[in-house]
Amino acid sequence: MRLVKQANTSLIINVLKAQGPLSQAEISRITKLTKSTVSGIINELMSAGVIREAGVGTAGSSGGRRPTLLELNPEAFYVVGVDIGTTNIHAILTNLTGASLNEKAIPTLPRDGLDSLVRRTVELIKEIVQEPGIQMSELVGIGVAAAGLVDHKTGVVKYSPNFNWRNVPLKDLLENTIQVPVSVDNCTRVMARGEMWFGAAKTVSNLLYVNVGYGIGSALVIDKKVVQRDSEMGHIAVMEDGPVCGCGKAGCVEAISSGSAIEAKAREAVNQGRSSMMRDLCDGDPSRITAKIVADAARAGDITARRVMSDAGRYLGKAIAAAVNFFNPELVVIGGGVSLAGDIYLEPVLSGFRSYVMRDLYSDDKIVLSELGIRGGVLGGAGLILGEFSRLDAGGPPGRIEDVRSANSY
Repeated sequence: MRLVKQANTSLIINVLKAQGPLSQAEISRITKLTKSTVSGIINELMSAGVIREAGVGTAGSSGGRRPTLLELNPEAFYVVGVDIGTTNIHAILTNLTGASLNEKAIPTLPRDGLDSLVRRTVELIKEIVQEPGIQMSELVGIGVAAAGLVDHKTGVVKYSPNFNWRNVPLKDLLENTIQVPVSVDNCTRVMARGEMWFGAAKTVSNLLYVNVGYGIGSALVIDKKVVQRDSEMGHIAVMEDGPVCGCGKAGCVEAISSGSAIEAKAREAVNQGRSSMMRDLCDGDPSRITAKIVADAARAGDITARRVMSDAGRYLGKAIAAAVNFFNPELVVIGGGVSLAGDIYLEPVLSGFRSYVMRDLYSDDKIVLSELGIRGGVLGGAGLILGEFSRLDAGGPPGRIEDVRSANSY
């Protein structure tokens, strides 16, 4: 019975989030729950401060009393999302509805060591919470995106090549310092959650998220739940006898279509004198070439840069086709830094996808670029906590905010 009640509570919260304010009768009609079930759950949520009255609606066609409308209380509690990247630590404070209240980023400075990184992350969190007048005790949780292999249940970063970490108990390090429940997950899975809460995947149940940055990561969402397994789409082989990947195999899509691969190909071209525009954009120093420089040159008409971006996009489309042929998600979202290149990257992705996907699985709107840009990780961190609050797999929201805070962590 407890699981049924948790599922019903989650359903009501999500309906109010998506369609509120609503009357109890409207909630009953939309959720197909009995009026008595809705009334009991609403009373508990109102006692906890999670739901509040939002005025009155219109009377029915037969007249009678106008119904009281209900909505989620944005100030019931607050959450923090954190994205620990190799360049910046980015943090955001949101309310229950996901509205941003404060947001800041600071340099990561990974060479200063783990203790410094944890201390500075905690300082950043306290700063963005306290500036708008929120108390730390009002936080229900902190969601953290971390690069590498992450055990979501324990919050241990098993391996992160970006930071040279092995078996770092990041959740415990942050939690013991800040005394607020912390949830840690792999950055790509967190970014997928960001799309589900704030981006292009809000209305879909099954998603393939592809994170194209320095490397290529991926995450799967099935029936609105992120699959807590490492998904390595970047190591689908797409080119026989292709360039050697960091994993040691040849022809992986990561070795051809990632940001680092685009940069390497462009540097080779500049060193061979095949692109004066990219040489000018990097001030004559090929080591300073970034994927953004390549995209800018391609957009400006540089033939070599266009070929680099076209090859990278086309082979990514081939890899996505393989994944879609197997999984057939409703939507594929491409995020990460390289996605900021826009159509100059997306168009060849779509071309490669169209060439290799089964005809019956193709649609023009199957693949989209992320709407969240560089904020995907930090918004996903907030979504990690908001999702745990509203989903059955986190136990649903109990009767007190203190219990919600506890359920999200322990």
